[in-house]
Amino acid sequence: MRDVYRSLLTALGVVLALWLILGFWPLSVGNRVALSLLVILPGGVMLWRQRRALQSQAQALRDIVDESLPPEDFQGAVILVCGDNTALFADGTPHRETRQGWYLWVKDAEQLPLLALHLSQVRPALASQVSVMLAVLPEQHSSADDFTQCLRGWQRAVMQCRAALGCIPPVWAVTWVSPPAVCSGAEPVWFSTFSNRAGIQVHQPGQGNLSLAEWTQETAVDERFSRLSQGLWLDSLLAWQKTAVSSLLSVRQGELPALKFCVQGLCMVPVNGVAENLWQQHIGAVTALPPDAVVAGEPLPLPEHLLAAFTCL
Repeated sequence: MRDVYRSLLTALGVVLALWLILGFWPLSVGNRVALSLLVILPGGVMLWRQRRALQSQAQALRDIVDESLPPEDFQGAVILVCGDNTALFADGTPHRETRQGWYLWVKDAEQLPLLALHLSQVRPALASQVSVMLAVLPEQHSSADDFTQCLRGWQRAVMQCRAALGCIPPVWAVTWVSPPAVCSGAEPVWFSTFSNRAGIQVHQPGQGNLSLAEWTQETAVDERFSRLSQGLWLDSLLAWQKTAVSSLLSVRQGELPALKFCVQGLCMVPVNGVAENLWQQHIGAVTALPPDAVVAGEPLPLPEHLLAAFTCL
Protein backbone atom coordinates (compact mmCIF):
# COMPACT_ATOMS: atom_id res chain seq x y z
CA MET A 1 0.00 0.00 0.00
CA ARG A 2 2.87 2.35 0.75
CA ASP A 3 4.19 1.80 -2.79
CA VAL A 4 0.76 2.63 -4.23
CA TYR A 5 0.75 5.91 -2.31
CA ARG A 6 4.24 6.65 -3.63
CA SER A 7 3.02 6.22 -7.21
CA LEU A 8 -0.01 8.42 -6.56
CA LEU A 9 2.20 11.14 -5.08
CA THR A 10 4.51 10.96 -8.09
CA ALA A 11 1.58 11.30 -10.51
CA LEU A 12 0.16 14.18 -8.45
CA GLY A 13 3.54 15.94 -8.50
CA VAL A 14 3.74 15.65 -12.28
CA VAL A 15 0.19 17.03 -12.71
CA LEU A 16 0.80 19.96 -10.35
CA ALA A 17 4.11 20.83 -12.05
CA LEU A 18 2.45 20.83 -15.48
CA TRP A 19 -0.43 22.91 -14.15
CA LEU A 20 2.02 25.46 -12.79
CA ILE A 21 4.03 25.63 -16.04
CA LEU A 22 1.09 25.74 -18.43
CA GLY A 23 -1.36 27.75 -16.37
CA PHE A 24 0.56 30.29 -14.31
CA TRP A 25 4.07 30.97 -15.54
CA PRO A 26 4.27 33.66 -18.26
CA LEU A 27 6.57 31.72 -20.57
CA SER A 28 6.94 31.46 -24.30
CA VAL A 29 5.56 28.42 -26.08
CA GLY A 30 9.04 26.98 -26.58
CA ASN A 31 9.95 27.31 -22.91
CA ARG A 32 6.66 25.76 -21.84
CA VAL A 33 7.24 22.79 -24.11
CA ALA A 34 10.82 22.35 -22.86
CA LEU A 35 9.86 22.56 -19.17
CA SER A 36 6.89 20.27 -19.71
CA LEU A 37 9.18 17.66 -21.25
CA LEU A 38 11.59 18.03 -18.30
CA VAL A 39 8.69 17.18 -16.00
CA ILE A 40 6.99 14.48 -18.07
CA LEU A 41 10.06 12.42 -18.99
CA PRO A 42 11.55 11.97 -15.46
CA GLY A 43 8.05 11.60 -14.01
CA GLY A 44 7.19 8.94 -16.59
CA VAL A 45 10.39 7.02 -15.84
CA MET A 46 9.68 7.13 -12.10
CA LEU A 47 6.11 5.91 -12.59
CA TRP A 48 7.31 3.11 -14.88
CA ARG A 49 9.89 1.95 -12.32
CA GLN A 50 7.34 2.10 -9.51
CA ARG A 51 4.89 0.08 -11.61
CA ARG A 52 7.56 -2.54 -12.31
CA ALA A 53 8.35 -2.70 -8.59
CA LEU A 54 4.66 -3.18 -7.76
CA GLN A 55 4.34 -5.96 -10.33
CA SER A 56 7.47 -7.65 -8.98
CA GLN A 57 6.19 -7.46 -5.41
CA ALA A 58 2.80 -8.79 -6.44
CA GLN A 59 4.48 -11.77 -8.12
CA ALA A 60 6.63 -12.38 -5.04
CA LEU A 61 3.51 -12.40 -2.86
CA ARG A 62 1.77 -14.82 -5.22
CA ASP A 63 4.73 -17.19 -4.80
CA ILE A 64 4.08 -17.37 -1.05
CA VAL A 65 1.83 -20.35 -0.36
CA ASP A 66 0.01 -20.14 2.97
CA GLU A 67 -0.09 -23.95 3.17
CA SER A 68 3.70 -23.92 3.52
CA LEU A 69 3.58 -21.64 6.58
CA PRO A 70 3.67 -23.15 10.09
CA PRO A 71 0.41 -23.32 12.05
CA GLU A 72 -0.38 -20.52 14.49
CA ASP A 73 0.31 -22.76 17.51
CA PHE A 74 3.71 -23.98 16.28
CA GLN A 75 6.15 -23.95 19.21
CA GLY A 76 9.47 -24.34 17.39
CA ALA A 77 11.69 -21.89 15.56
CA VAL A 78 10.58 -20.41 12.23
CA ILE A 79 13.61 -20.10 9.95
CA LEU A 80 13.61 -18.06 6.74
CA VAL A 81 16.28 -19.81 4.68
CA CYS A 82 18.16 -17.41 2.40
CA GLY A 83 21.22 -17.57 0.19
CA ASP A 84 22.16 -20.82 -1.54
CA ASN A 85 19.04 -22.56 -0.28
CA THR A 86 17.90 -24.66 -3.25
CA ALA A 87 19.98 -27.69 -2.24
CA LEU A 88 18.25 -27.80 1.15
CA PHE A 89 14.76 -28.46 -0.23
CA ALA A 90 13.31 -31.12 -2.49
CA ASP A 91 11.97 -29.92 -5.84
CA GLY A 92 8.62 -28.22 -5.46
CA THR A 93 8.78 -28.24 -1.64
CA PRO A 94 8.84 -24.70 -0.20
CA HIS A 95 9.41 -25.82 3.40
CA ARG A 96 10.86 -28.53 5.61
CA GLU A 97 9.39 -29.33 8.99
CA THR A 98 11.46 -30.87 11.79
CA ARG A 99 10.93 -31.50 15.47
CA GLN A 100 12.52 -28.19 16.45
CA GLY A 101 12.01 -25.90 13.48
CA TRP A 102 10.05 -24.93 10.40
CA TYR A 103 12.38 -24.05 7.53
CA LEU A 104 10.87 -21.80 4.83
CA TRP A 105 12.49 -21.48 1.41
CA VAL A 106 12.95 -17.85 0.34
CA LYS A 107 12.94 -17.46 -3.43
CA ASP A 108 15.19 -14.38 -3.62
CA ALA A 109 16.27 -11.32 -1.67
CA GLU A 110 13.25 -9.34 -2.86
CA GLN A 111 10.86 -11.89 -1.39
CA LEU A 112 12.46 -11.97 2.10
CA PRO A 113 10.92 -8.76 3.56
CA LEU A 114 7.61 -9.56 1.85
CA LEU A 115 7.57 -13.04 3.37
CA ALA A 116 8.41 -11.59 6.79
CA LEU A 117 5.56 -9.08 6.41
CA HIS A 118 3.10 -11.73 5.23
CA LEU A 119 4.10 -14.04 8.07
CA SER A 120 3.60 -11.27 10.65
CA GLN A 121 0.14 -10.58 9.22
CA VAL A 122 -1.23 -14.12 8.89
CA ARG A 123 0.73 -15.71 11.77
CA PRO A 124 1.32 -12.80 14.19
CA ALA A 125 1.92 -15.11 17.16
CA LEU A 126 5.00 -16.55 15.45
CA ALA A 127 6.76 -13.22 14.78
CA SER A 128 8.98 -13.57 17.86
CA GLN A 129 10.12 -17.04 16.73
CA VAL A 130 11.41 -15.90 13.34
CA SER A 131 15.11 -15.97 12.49
CA VAL A 132 17.03 -15.76 9.22
CA MET A 133 19.50 -18.42 8.15
CA LEU A 134 22.01 -17.54 5.43
CA ALA A 135 22.94 -20.73 3.56
CA VAL A 136 26.38 -20.60 1.93
CA LEU A 137 27.59 -23.14 -0.63
CA PRO A 138 30.91 -21.99 -2.11
CA GLU A 139 30.92 -24.95 -4.49
CA GLN A 140 27.90 -23.52 -6.30
CA HIS A 141 29.59 -20.23 -7.22
CA SER A 142 32.40 -19.59 -9.67
CA SER A 143 32.60 -15.78 -9.57
CA ALA A 144 33.72 -14.04 -6.37
CA ASP A 145 32.23 -10.73 -7.52
CA ASP A 146 28.82 -12.26 -8.22
CA PHE A 147 28.91 -14.04 -4.87
CA THR A 148 29.69 -10.76 -3.08
CA GLN A 149 26.83 -8.98 -4.84
CA CYS A 150 24.50 -11.81 -3.86
CA LEU A 151 25.51 -11.49 -0.20
CA ARG A 152 24.98 -7.73 -0.30
CA GLY A 153 21.49 -8.25 -1.69
CA TRP A 154 20.58 -10.61 1.15
CA GLN A 155 22.13 -8.24 3.71
CA ARG A 156 19.94 -5.42 2.42
CA ALA A 157 16.86 -7.66 2.49
CA VAL A 158 17.49 -8.68 6.11
CA MET A 159 17.61 -5.03 7.16
CA GLN A 160 14.29 -4.42 5.38
CA CYS A 161 12.65 -7.03 7.64
CA ARG A 162 12.73 -4.49 10.49
CA ALA A 163 9.57 -2.80 9.17
CA ALA A 164 7.64 -6.09 9.15
CA LEU A 165 8.86 -7.62 12.42
CA GLY A 166 9.58 -4.50 14.45
CA CYS A 167 13.26 -5.39 14.73
CA ILE A 168 16.03 -7.00 12.73
CA PRO A 169 15.58 -10.76 13.22
CA PRO A 170 18.44 -12.90 14.56
CA VAL A 171 20.70 -13.98 11.72
CA TRP A 172 22.85 -17.09 11.57
CA ALA A 173 25.00 -18.49 8.79
CA VAL A 174 25.56 -22.10 7.79
CA THR A 175 28.12 -23.24 5.23
CA TRP A 176 28.14 -26.67 3.58
CA VAL A 177 31.24 -27.96 1.80
CA SER A 178 32.29 -31.36 0.50
CA PRO A 179 34.76 -33.19 2.78
CA PRO A 180 38.26 -34.14 1.64
CA ALA A 181 38.42 -37.16 -0.65
CA VAL A 182 39.69 -39.49 2.11
CA CYS A 183 36.50 -38.78 4.10
CA SER A 184 34.01 -39.02 1.26
CA GLY A 185 32.15 -41.97 2.80
CA ALA A 186 32.03 -40.66 6.36
CA GLU A 187 29.01 -39.34 8.23
CA PRO A 188 28.39 -35.57 8.03
CA VAL A 189 30.41 -33.59 10.56
CA TRP A 190 29.18 -30.27 11.96
CA PHE A 191 31.34 -27.50 13.39
CA SER A 192 29.82 -24.47 15.08
CA THR A 193 30.84 -21.21 16.69
CA PHE A 194 28.70 -18.90 18.82
CA SER A 195 29.10 -15.15 19.21
CA ASN A 196 28.90 -15.39 23.02
CA ARG A 197 31.08 -18.48 23.47
CA ALA A 198 34.73 -19.21 22.86
CA GLY A 199 36.00 -22.11 20.77
CA ILE A 200 34.56 -24.43 18.16
CA GLN A 201 32.08 -27.20 18.90
CA VAL A 202 31.97 -30.43 16.89
CA HIS A 203 28.86 -32.53 16.40
CA GLN A 204 28.46 -35.93 14.78
CA PRO A 205 25.08 -37.70 14.57
CA GLY A 206 24.59 -39.96 17.57
CA GLN A 207 27.76 -38.76 19.32
CA GLY A 208 26.71 -35.42 20.81
CA ASN A 209 28.80 -32.28 21.04
CA LEU A 210 32.52 -32.06 21.74
CA SER A 211 35.00 -29.25 21.76
CA LEU A 212 37.39 -29.25 18.82
CA ALA A 213 40.26 -30.29 21.11
CA GLU A 214 38.27 -33.23 22.53
CA TRP A 215 37.16 -34.31 19.08
CA THR A 216 40.77 -34.28 17.87
CA GLN A 217 42.03 -36.28 20.85
CA GLU A 218 39.25 -38.86 20.93
CA THR A 219 40.37 -40.53 17.74
CA ALA A 220 40.76 -44.21 17.01
CA VAL A 221 43.92 -45.25 15.21
CA ASP A 222 42.07 -45.94 11.97
CA GLU A 223 40.44 -42.49 12.05
CA ARG A 224 43.48 -40.35 12.75
CA PHE A 225 44.32 -39.58 9.15
CA SER A 226 40.66 -38.87 8.35
CA ARG A 227 40.30 -36.40 11.22
CA LEU A 228 43.63 -34.79 10.42
CA SER A 229 42.35 -34.17 6.88
CA GLN A 230 39.07 -32.80 8.24
CA GLY A 231 40.98 -30.51 10.60
CA LEU A 232 43.05 -29.08 7.76
CA TRP A 233 39.88 -28.70 5.67
CA LEU A 234 38.26 -26.88 8.57
CA ASP A 235 41.17 -24.42 8.84
CA SER A 236 40.87 -23.64 5.13
CA LEU A 237 37.10 -23.29 5.35
CA LEU A 238 37.32 -20.92 8.32
CA ALA A 239 39.84 -18.78 6.45
CA TRP A 240 37.60 -18.64 3.37
CA GLN A 241 34.50 -17.95 5.46
CA LYS A 242 36.17 -15.10 7.30
CA THR A 243 37.38 -13.41 4.12
CA ALA A 244 34.43 -14.05 1.80
CA VAL A 245 31.49 -13.81 4.20
CA SER A 246 32.06 -12.64 7.79
CA SER A 247 34.48 -9.79 7.17
CA LEU A 248 32.42 -8.59 4.22
CA LEU A 249 29.09 -8.40 6.04
CA SER A 250 30.40 -7.27 9.43
CA VAL A 251 31.53 -3.91 8.00
CA ARG A 252 29.10 -1.07 7.34
CA GLN A 253 28.73 -0.39 3.61
CA GLY A 254 27.42 3.12 2.96
CA GLU A 255 23.89 3.27 4.38
CA LEU A 256 23.81 -0.50 4.84
CA PRO A 257 24.45 -1.44 8.51
CA ALA A 258 26.85 -4.21 9.46
CA LEU A 259 25.37 -7.70 9.80
CA LYS A 260 26.49 -9.80 12.78
CA PHE A 261 25.91 -13.54 12.98
CA CYS A 262 24.71 -15.00 16.30
CA VAL A 263 25.83 -18.47 15.25
CA GLN A 264 27.93 -19.88 12.45
CA GLY A 265 27.75 -23.51 11.42
CA LEU A 266 29.99 -25.47 9.07
CA CYS A 267 29.06 -28.87 7.70
CA MET A 268 31.23 -31.32 5.78
CA VAL A 269 28.95 -33.33 3.52
CA PRO A 270 28.93 -34.02 -0.25
CA VAL A 271 27.65 -30.93 -2.10
CA ASN A 272 26.85 -30.57 -5.79
CA GLY A 273 29.46 -28.28 -7.28
CA VAL A 274 30.03 -26.37 -10.49
CA ALA A 275 33.29 -26.40 -12.42
CA GLU A 276 36.02 -24.09 -11.12
CA ASN A 277 33.94 -23.11 -8.12
CA LEU A 278 35.05 -20.82 -5.31
CA TRP A 279 36.01 -23.70 -3.02
CA GLN A 280 38.18 -25.28 -5.69
CA GLN A 281 39.78 -21.90 -6.34
CA HIS A 282 40.52 -21.41 -2.64
CA ILE A 283 41.99 -24.87 -2.08
CA GLY A 284 43.90 -24.66 -5.36
CA ALA A 285 45.48 -21.37 -4.28
CA VAL A 286 46.63 -22.97 -1.01
CA THR A 287 47.73 -26.43 -2.15
CA ALA A 288 47.85 -26.18 -5.98
CA LEU A 289 45.65 -29.33 -5.93
CA PRO A 290 42.00 -28.28 -6.21
CA PRO A 291 39.46 -30.95 -5.21
CA ASP A 292 37.15 -32.52 -7.74
CA ALA A 293 33.58 -31.30 -8.09
CA VAL A 294 31.11 -33.63 -6.35
CA VAL A 295 27.72 -34.94 -7.47
CA ALA A 296 25.17 -35.42 -4.67
CA GLY A 297 21.47 -36.21 -4.95
CA GLU A 298 19.72 -35.80 -1.60
CA PRO A 299 18.81 -32.47 0.03
CA LEU A 300 21.53 -31.29 2.39
CA PRO A 301 21.12 -32.02 6.12
CA LEU A 302 19.56 -29.30 8.24
CA PRO A 303 21.40 -27.87 11.26
CA GLU A 304 19.01 -29.29 13.85
CA HIS A 305 21.60 -29.58 16.64
CA LEU A 306 22.69 -26.03 15.87
CA LEU A 307 19.09 -24.86 16.05
CA ALA A 308 18.71 -26.39 19.52
CA ALA A 309 21.70 -24.39 20.78
CA PHE A 310 20.66 -21.27 18.89
CA THR A 311 17.21 -21.13 20.50
CA CYS A 312 18.83 -21.16 23.94
CA LEU A 313 20.92 -18.02 23.29
